Amino acid sequence: MSCTEFSRHPARTRLVTVLAAWCVWSIPAVAVAGPADAGSPPEPSPARTEQPLAVLLLDAGSYAEQCLKSEDLVAAVQAQVGSQTFVEAADPRASLTIRVAIRKIASPAGWQAQVRTQTRDGRVWGEREVAVEGEDCQALNEQLVLITSLMSDPSLVPPATPGEAAPSAVDELPATTAFEARDQAPDADDGAVSVAPRAPERHWEGSVEAALVGALGVLPAAGAGAMLRLRIGPPWFWTARASATVYYPQEVEVLDGTARFGLALLGLDVCPVHRSVAEAMSASLCAGAHAGMISVQSFDLDDVRSVRRYVLEGFVAVGLTAPVFRRWYAGGELSLGVPARRDTFAYTKADGERVALFEPGGLSVAFSALFGHTL
Repeated sequence: MSCTEFSRHPARTRLVTVLAAWCVWSIPAVAVAGPADAGSPPEPSPARTEQPLAVLLLDAGSYAEQCLKSEDLVAAVQAQVGSQTFVEAADPRASLTIRVAIRKIASPAGWQAQVRTQTRDGRVWGEREVAVEGEDCQALNEQLVLITSLMSDPSLVPPATPGEAAPSAVDELPATTAFEARDQAPDADDGAVSVAPRAPERHWEGSVEAALVGALGVLPAAGAGAMLRLRIGPPWFWTARASATVYYPQEVEVLDGTARFGLALLGLDVCPVHRSVAEAMSASLCAGAHAGMISVQSFDLDDVRSVRRYVLEGFVAVGLTAPVFRRWYAGGELSLGVPARRDTFAYTKADGERVALFEPGGLSVAFSALFGHTL
């Protein structure tokens, strides 16, 4: 058909134009869709590819060089979990903030770490504390990795309550708390931070102690004796102790005879200081008084009779004990005493001459090696 003849049929002309336009439009569409038809998988949706992650902020203050580093904690947690867990703070994928604060405990010596998890909407999901005793901050590492691994799992965070509005900046936690992580360099530290664990509830305590005692200044020569003591610690006051001490008699030669000295004391004291020091050891500082009697009896001496004198002295004592087996413990104690009265013991000869036998010193010193059992 010639062009002249084809132009005479307008309906055919319109049909050819429509078919030609459809072919031109469909060619690039098939070229783009072709690879997908060849078996390539569709791109996953962003909701499926997004992996919930967390930001880690660790603060050890001036003890940073002694404790676990932030990068080491990140590596340990991710090795434990087996996948990427942490990202930088500016990463939009982060849905949690994990704050780890490490502090040194002054008494008893040790370390404490607090791990706090906060969601992006401002909710505090959880807070845990771990503590260890000793001078090595690295002793925290194993527990710290485990706790951080558990608390950094976003899949465990409970969803927000329907209708609950996210807290505003005013409602968020204060910027400065006892365990707040700091981005700036820590201030100069003036010693261990007083962040000791919560003091345990006190109960009545008691023990019985037996000791060998050596003393100077209470008898003519160095004395040796035995002591029995009861210790009671009420929850509302200082520890109190009651004791009984008996010294082995001593003899002093006088001319053709001898004089025998004996001493027995009862003691009562209180201990304002009684606390743990180092590992499993306890120290005490006590003050009280001894009251008793010293006796002198003569043998083969004329004009010398048996005499007794009351003894009263105040004393202070420091002690140190350590457990040995179950409720049994052992230790030592050093005490200094000042007599309230000092009687002079002397022998008077027939011609009136006085021969001094003994006069207590102005200061007495005693040491006890004790063994005790907690009731």
